[in-house]
Amino acid sequence: MPSVPVSRVEWRRLRTPALFESAKTLQPIPSPSDAHYQAMVQATLDASVLQMEPGPVIALGSGQSAHQHQTTALISADASRTALYVVSPGDKPPEPQEIEEASERFRTTGCLYQVLTPADVRREPLYSNSKLVWECRSQRVAAGDRIRILHVLTESGPLPLIETASAALRTSDAIAVVLALACQGLVEIDLAVGPLGPETQVRRGMLSKVSGGGTAQI
Repeated sequence: MPSVPVSRVEWRRLRTPALFESAKTLQPIPSPSDAHYQAMVQATLDASVLQMEPGPVIALGSGQSAHQHQTTALISADASRTALYVVSPGDKPPEPQEIEEASERFRTTGCLYQVLTPADVRREPLYSNSKLVWECRSQRVAAGDRIRILHVLTESGPLPLIETASAALRTSDAIAVVLALACQGLVEIDLAVGPLGPETQVRRGMLSKVSGGGTAQI
């Protein structure tokens, strides 16, 4: 079968990694594979994560084995910062001695170092749950629904997903509204406990809590 020519524009598009952006990213994070992208989705939906940015590059090895190690993202959580490296599909994970060296390098800067393989990213139920939630990121949320949901979670949360959704009155898909707020970091959902369902617990998110000056506490 003859090959189909690819235009220069299309070739650049195919070679350019997707950029992941969310309410928690300080800068877009390059995501060259679905494993990278889904790992970023899972991180941004993690209640403990406050900020995310592209990962730093460090030098590893010495002599002929010296090379640059590009991490995927730098994740800032409640009490720690982690340099995350997502292994590309088809690539071998770093050797144990490389992981040990990278861990030591990052430890001197006050960071942890974590390696995720594609199999780690696909662990259930987090993988399927996070994908379902992220599909709702573009759902329109009326101002009144947002305020009512945050109010009911402040007064009575955490609440089951189905009960939280009952506070959304100006939409035909109240569940999607709650999931969209999770994508914005305004509510937090337990995604690693079991399949997403009516009993899934929802609480008010860190990004929805403001200080006296009216700015988000990050």
